[in-house]
Amino acid sequence: MNKLKEKLLDIFKSEYIGEPKIRMGYAGEFYEYGEHNINELIPILKELDEKDVNEILNYAKIIAEIDKESCFYYIKTATEVIKDLGIEHFRSWVEKGIEELKKNGKHSRRYFQSYTREIKNKIKIGTTLEDVRKVLIYYLRGMLGYEINIKEGDLYTDIKNIYLPRYVNFFENKELNFLFYKINATILYGFIRYNSFIFNLNRVENLIKYLISKYGRQVDKNLIPIHAFIKLFPNENLAITLFSILEGYRVVKKLSKYRGFQRDFNKLKYYLKYRFNPKNDLEALLLKIYKYLFENKTDIDKKIKKHLDELKKRDLSIYDVLYIIKEI
Repeated sequence: MNKLKEKLLDIFKSEYIGEPKIRMGYAGEFYEYGEHNINELIPILKELDEKDVNEILNYAKIIAEIDKESCFYYIKTATEVIKDLGIEHFRSWVEKGIEELKKNGKHSRRYFQSYTREIKNKIKIGTTLEDVRKVLIYYLRGMLGYEINIKEGDLYTDIKNIYLPRYVNFFENKELNFLFYKINATILYGFIRYNSFIFNLNRVENLIKYLISKYGRQVDKNLIPIHAFIKLFPNENLAITLFSILEGYRVVKKLSKYRGFQRDFNKLKYYLKYRFNPKNDLEALLLKIYKYLFENKTDIDKKIKKHLDELKKRDLSIYDVLYIIKEI
């Protein structure tokens, strides 16, 4: 059996896909088969090199689990998208389609059925990490004084690497999409520059003792300081989210002395928002804290406001932020 057909059968689990239709066999007998046959996809896939075919089929496995007919249309259209836009923009196109399918099921089939000019133009406006990686590496090297790796992932830094999303399409303007990368790279640089993760826990010895006595957890000396500190809280997710908001504000405040950063940050502030729908009172509180710091919203408890005002008015250190976390 053709290797491509074997892979397609593994994905679709059947040679026929779609709404069943009556077909007549060679001996005059009638069969009920799906509308589409996977053999139609083989010559289309053969137009591409093996690497691109594997990329298409890896996504096909995900799509087929949601809706097999959408997967059939996806494979038919994918070759055109790769040829037209290249592999990076192809990934953005297919991942957007997967999001649509997860939300709306088969009602989103149309996305993969036709590769319209509107879709093409919207994707081409977007910016990939590969488009900007070299520029950002030089930019960060100029600030840090040494070269740091830029990798694909959620916005984060482990000090050795900075992680940025593979694709950005917030704006219908490549320059603004690049600015999104630049601002986030700068903020992550700020986490390194202002010692957000690496600090001396001995300088907050009383705070550590208090947390150990209250929650009964011990300091893990094998972890970097910020991770060791967060591990002292029973709700680690809450602690790290609160830290990210407070320390993020402290870092942005320090970076704001650079006029270019302040201008660009204000320009993109809406798209840098901490966005989520609170599922409980704690998450609602985190959202209020974020809005108070970054958007000057005043609907917040007076006791918490007092600590946040310290962060707003004074030039605080990472150690001050750790104490504020404890108080909140």
